[in-house]
Amino acid sequence: MIMDTLPHLHRYTGIHPNLELALDWLSRQDLHKLPDGRHEILNTEVFVNIMTAQLRPAEAAEFEWHRQYADLQLELSGCEAWEYSREQAGERAFDPVRDIGFFKAEPDVLGTLAGQRFVIFFPGEAHKPACLPEAEAGASDTDPAAGPTVRKAVLKIRLS
Repeated sequence: MIMDTLPHLHRYTGIHPNLELALDWLSRQDLHKLPDGRHEILNTEVFVNIMTAQLRPAEAAEFEWHRQYADLQLELSGCEAWEYSREQAGERAFDPVRDIGFFKAEPDVLGTLAGQRFVIFFPGEAHKPACLPEAEAGASDTDPAAGPTVRKAVLKIRLS
């Protein structure tokens, strides 16, 4: 996992050719101008999903993990919390078509995305995105399905 700010993107070149391609593309884009949906950068090797995500209480969500793709996540508007767990997914249920599996675990690292911050979750790393920031998590007894939303970008980067 890498947490940093957009002005430091250049620090992560050389890790993998697809990551370098994604970082170069990201440094030249105004993501705010892209409509929601999938935008291919290099076929299925590197693409970005622009989305409006509904935030949910962290305790109501499971950790997700991927085998082939890293997720580089950043907010376009709003603020979300995320969690990371060192627990390994092992042989848990996995959907190879969608490259995603889910499981319950305890968080080891908590963070937020807003402004210039980004996070990269590598294949096999358990992460829980799109969570309500702590200040908002207990602020309301309303239906969690009616929670706030954020607009975000998730670059999917094939590393294996």
